[in-house]
Amino acid sequence: SSVFSCCAVIMEPEAKRAKLCEKDEEQDGDKEESEEETSEEEDDDEEESGEEESGSSDTMSLELAFDEENRIAGVTGTVVLGVRCFPSGLQLNDACRDRLVKDCAAVFTARSKKKGKYSSGSTFWVAVGSQPESGIEHLALSIFNEHTKNAQFKAEVSGAEWWTQVISSDDEIGFHWDRDYTLEIDHGFCAHPYLGTVTYLSDCGAATVVCDRDGVLQSTDQVSGQFSTAFVSPPKVGKHMSFDGKWLHGASTDIMTVPGAPGSKRVTLLVNVWLNHQPLGVEPLPDTFRSKLSTERYPGVTLVEESIAELVVDSTVQERTIEFESRKLLMRVPPSLPQGGAKLVYAEDSKGSVVA
Repeated sequence: SSVFSCCAVIMEPEAKRAKLCEKDEEQDGDKEESEEETSEEEDDDEEESGEEESGSSDTMSLELAFDEENRIAGVTGTVVLGVRCFPSGLQLNDACRDRLVKDCAAVFTARSKKKGKYSSGSTFWVAVGSQPESGIEHLALSIFNEHTKNAQFKAEVSGAEWWTQVISSDDEIGFHWDRDYTLEIDHGFCAHPYLGTVTYLSDCGAATVVCDRDGVLQSTDQVSGQFSTAFVSPPKVGKHMSFDGKWLHGASTDIMTVPGAPGSKRVTLLVNVWLNHQPLGVEPLPDTFRSKLSTERYPGVTLVEESIAELVVDSTVQERTIEFESRKLLMRVPPSLPQGGAKLVYAEDSKGSVVA
């Protein structure tokens, strides 16, 4: 019989280990498919991780350790968290940009169901130390390497989960938390990437919005609560941004959008940085996709940060309500935002919130 055993433990200060769940062992044939029962509202993506939501049929044992901040444990050194924006992070000439946009379109697998709703599609894995054949895979790994160059981790289970978005400039991506969806479905744990990143390849479409509201460790945990800051990043060719992989995010035309010409596309390359864990079900790019891609190398990203305009938001600003994943996001957004985006700092009586 096939057995999948998952034991999650949490690392407390002074190396205390507390078991969070008993080992979950299911005999082959007893496990029913749950993928089709998953709500479509959990399929939203921007810059949502969209790996195929399928269980494992192989015999294996997995133990994940989480630290006191509910991050996957065992990472030392420095990984810069929070939101960072690099307006000229990826410098491309027109020919190089056109080639990269073509590559993004070739591997874009999510499809629109209705405005703001996209099927999950597929995400792909590039392992640490691998030698990618295509230019876009090489770029994804270089983004991982640039953000983790001062960190120490288990290379054999670390890498870049990457995918692309090529959507209409007037479409949006629902708010969500990136996580290992297969682990959540099969075992109830929500492992999040260390970092999420977005690299923009167009100048139009909805702004990326990141709220400093953590996701949960277990799917049964209460996710409602307040947040004190939000970041708004409009698209700009070559801009690269990174943010804490546990934070709520999406791309919302209700908050800020950059108009595009009729038929124009919002094009982004998304790379999640995973340390000490490879998301279940996320595999390297199939050869059927790779054969369509350019093998020429793209320039790597340069992390020369630019400060973000900071706006204090109080109760005089009207509150907006955005529905996502059977929840509501309540946040105040000034009617006019700087062209380059902004960090919204909420006054004590005006904090944003997530309501279940």
